[in-house]
Amino acid sequence: MRKLLLLSTILLLTVSIGFSQGSKDGKGYVGENNNLIQRPLDLEQIVEFYPNPAIDFLNIDIKSEDLVQIEFEVYDIIGNSIKVSPEKLSRNKYRVPVSDLHSGYYMLIIRDPYSRYRRIFKFGKR
Repeated sequence: MRKLLLLSTILLLTVSIGFSQGSKDGKGYVGENNNLIQRPLDLEQIVEFYPNPAIDFLNIDIKSEDLVQIEFEVYDIIGNSIKVSPEKLSRNKYRVPVSDLHSGYYMLIIRDPYSRYRRIFKFGKR
């Protein structure tokens, strides 16, 4: 019962965070050095990650130059935080090692405090 309640809470947070992102009113958002950027972020096109399900690494491509201080968090399906050390391959490409994770489902949170970008992605580990 406790796990079901925790899982329901996580899923509710996932949905609510996903809907609260972006600037749909056209007023923009705060970027690096507190400059106001007048274009909204296209949430669907900013991040691409693969393969899903992952075996050894989860590759992440950031398709926006507006995200400047990207942070990654990984949680298992019941909400336990898992420490990961992502590798920065290039300016907008990262690789997160997942080989030590058990098979199952996980949540990857990508956020940038400058642009207030925050998205949760679900991925599987084989």
